[in-house]
This record gives sequence, structure tokens and C-alpha cells, in this order.
Amino acid sequence: MILRFVFLQGAKFICRPVCTSCSDSRCIGCIDGYFLSEKDCRQCTFDGCQMCSDGSSCDRCQTGYWGTTCNNACSAGCVGLPPECKRGDGHCTCQQGYYGSKCDQTCSNNCRNNTCSVTNGSCECTEGHYGERCTDVCKCYGGSCDIVTGQCDNISTCPSQCTSCSDNGVCAACQTGFFFNNGMCVACPQQCESCNLTTGVCTKCKNSYNYGDLCNYTCNAGCFNQTCIFISGECFTCYAGYFGSFCNISCSVLCSSSGCAMQSGKCHGCSNTTMYGDFCDISCSVNCQNSQCNQNGECSSGCIINHYGSRCQSKCSDFCNPTTTGSLCDVNGSCRHGCVQGFTGDDCKTSICVL
Repeated sequence: MILRFVFLQGAKFICRPVCTSCSDSRCIGCIDGYFLSEKDCRQCTFDGCQMCSDGSSCDRCQTGYWGTTCNNACSAGCVGLPPECKRGDGHCTCQQGYYGSKCDQTCSNNCRNNTCSVTNGSCECTEGHYGERCTDVCKCYGGSCDIVTGQCDNISTCPSQCTSCSDNGVCAACQTGFFFNNGMCVACPQQCESCNLTTGVCTKCKNSYNYGDLCNYTCNAGCFNQTCIFISGECFTCYAGYFGSFCNISCSVLCSSSGCAMQSGKCHGCSNTTMYGDFCDISCSVNCQNSQCNQNGECSSGCIINHYGSRCQSKCSDFCNPTTTGSLCDVNGSCRHGCVQGFTGDDCKTSICVL
């Protein structure tokens, strides 16, 4: 009797799990999926191989595979779990819904009960379809037609959505609100008032606050009256307080209630009279009366004492005659009470040469 293990010089040798039996420290038989090579069992080369005698061929395939080397999977349409097929050519018996010698083709979705001929896929059609494999759609209102020719059954008057029809009841042109699709006048998308007669893309939306090819997007709430260009969604103009093409950016909090320019975001006035600039983020000159100025930085309430200029950036001449009331000079820098001795000119900055 051959044992699964042997003793040699006091040591115990145990067969590898892939050996069925061993003798003299070597395998003499292999489990399925392995072949005997010299003293050991080696795995069959091909994944689908159940039994092999060498590394170049298969003697038997695992269930679900076929071919000389068992490297082809049986079609999912073959009966069985896993699917079973003939080793030589992959032919099999088909599950419902498949056809072909290898059951690798699916019956049309329009076949009644998902059943078709296993030879060529022909079937009995569901309502509204025709042709050998029921792949053609009836171009008839009501959907009923001859299953072979597609000729409409019970042709009556031209449907109301068509402006004209051919002799077999197929629309030739569509009314507004419909577009031509596979011989039928199909309603434009729900939110469209009108659409392209060929593609069905909206050419006008029912509501001014919708936009997009299907009028299925809503104009941004920042758009004035929530109206926008129906193709892009860009606003015509913004509510005060918003800017950007889609009026989705808030104006600076430093802007006045008049808001800001739609494209640039520049303020239409400043909320704080002590600030100026395009974005009202620059402080007025401290030489302005009460530090107040307009958006251009020009002092709006005049200058503090002894200063002049549009931004009160200049100081009255030190050579103006002093006074106890008001500024030494006017808004142009001219000394109000003349010059001190030795100087002349409106601004008293010209020295008088004394010989």
C-alpha cells in the first residue's frame, strides 16, 4: 500500500496537498488541475483546465469552459450554473432570451415574453413594433401596425399634432410645440413653448425664468425679475447688490444701496462717507472736513483749517498774514488777509528782495 507520506533517515516527509499519493519522497499522483512533472505536481497552464497531462494541453475542461486548451468561457446565455457548453465548439442549449449556436446573442427587448427563435432570433412582436426580430418601431398613432411590413392598421384622420400626413397616416410636418421624430410628431419638452422641428431642442421657454436646451434650468435669483438669456442663463441685468454674468456674486458691503456695476463689481456709491474708490475701500484724507469725501476722494464738506485743494492735500502758505478766525487761505490757496512782510503774491510764496 502506498502512503501519503514516507520516512527517510528518521525524518518524516509528508505529501504536498496537490499530490494524491507519494512514494520515496516524490508525488506519484496529482489532484485535478495539476500534472505530474518529474518529482512534483505542477499546476495546469490554462485557468479553465480541470485535468491535464502536461503544460501544453488539456484533457478535460472545467464546467463553463471550452476549446483545446479550455481557455474559452461558455456564453452566459447557455443553460446551467455555471453555463455549460460543448468542449469542441462552445455550442449549447440556450436560456430564455438568448439565441445562436453559442447562445451569445440576446433576443430583442421587443419580443413578446422575451422569447425568440434560438436559430435566428425571430419572434412575435410586442405592440408598436414590427420586423423579423421586432427591432423596427411602428410609425403609427396608436402604435398598431402590420408585424411584417409596418403598414399602419385602422388609418383614420391625420393626428392633431401634425399639419399634414402621408397616405399611411405618418406625419409629414408638425404643429408648433411638437418636433419630428422617427415619423411621428412628438411633444417638445414640457417647459418649451417651441422647439427645433428636427432635434427637439427648445427655441423658446414657456417661462422667462427658465433656460437651457430643455428649459429645465432656472435663472439665478440675482437676475432682475429673474429673467435671463434662455440659451446660456446669463442675466440681462442684476438686482442691486449683485454682479457677474449670472448675478451670483454679492457687491462689496462697502457699496451703497445702489449696488455695483454688473460686470466689474465697482460700487455705484459708498455706504460710508469717509471711504472712497471703485470698491469704497480707501479712507478719505484726514484733511477733509469730518474726513468726508465723494467716491473720487474729493472732499465733499471742504477742508480742515489752513488746507486747500480738491482733496485738501495742500497747506496754506506759512507767509499768509495770521487771522484769529477761519483759514489763512481760500480754496485756491490765496491768502485771505495778505502776506507777512517780505513776501508777495496771491499765495505769499514769493520773497521780496530787500537791498
